[in-house]
Amino acid sequence: MPSMRDQPTAQQLLTLARAGDLEPILHLCDLDGHGDLLAYKWLTVAADFGHDDADDLIDDVLQVTSLRYDDDSSLTGEVHFELGVAYLTGGDGLPVDPELARRHLTAAADARYPAGIQGGDELVEAARAALTGGDRPLFDAIYPPAT
Repeated sequence: MPSMRDQPTAQQLLTLARAGDLEPILHLCDLDGHGDLLAYKWLTVAADFGHDDADDLIDDVLQVTSLRYDDDSSLTGEVHFELGVAYLTGGDGLPVDPELARRHLTAAADARYPAGIQGGDELVEAARAALTGGDRPLFDAIYPPAT
């Protein structure tokens, strides 16, 4: 596996998250804040896989990295939206899991993501268009289609 200083792939990060190997994920955070959101995402996935230590590290990331300035939760909302769609579709190598999809999409909607960003409606519609029959009702329940 390449050093964590290189941009790791989603598959490498998924492998670490599944195994509960959290230290390399945490080390994505840097002084410039470039890896903070990526660390938050994959620590959240590790927590989804039942690694309780990930919750403490998520709290640390939210308190001591650039994410402490995410006052409107738009950045963390984006992660939850991405994870929700990924758990619906099996994206990023994640398993299809409607309950985790619901949890993450609800967290994103509670953070007003993507409604609170420019182009948010288009983002929702693009995600909706990528969904097939079985996963669409769950998405539509959280992000109702425009009438």
